[in-house]
Amino acid sequence: MYERILLATDGTSSSTEAEEHAIELAATLGSTLHVISVVDERIFGAYPGDEYIHEHEGLEEALVSEAEQTLDKVDERANRSDLDIATHLRHGDPVEEILKLIEAEDADLAIVGTSEAEGSYSELLGSVAERVAHRAQIPVLIVKSA
Repeated sequence: MYERILLATDGTSSSTEAEEHAIELAATLGSTLHVISVVDERIFGAYPGDEYIHEHEGLEEALVSEAEQTLDKVDERANRSDLDIATHLRHGDPVEEILKLIEAEDADLAIVGTSEAEGSYSELLGSVAERVAHRAQIPVLIVKSA
């Protein structure tokens, strides 16, 4: 039923729970797991980063490094389950990049994590998970965490 599952992760605790669900489901179904982590360009584009001395120490590099580490951890865990996995690091708007990869890989199911954070800007704009679920043309499993 679900041959190609897309997992969106950012390394947060809510994403970790989604990762566990995605790996288990893909292993159970024998699905290919595509894992995406998006470096949100709006974050470092709006930040001057004056305290960084060298360009390689900037906020963008820190975000890229964190995304790479997140993808490596998921890849390692998925390989222990003998999964067919592909990781994707993208730059841009997380929702747009997730939707592009869903289409490019012809995914059957998307899995995203979310948590309820009081007073966050997501109350105004909606979370990435909510926006992906609203706009995706495939089923989206939202894994909630405390």
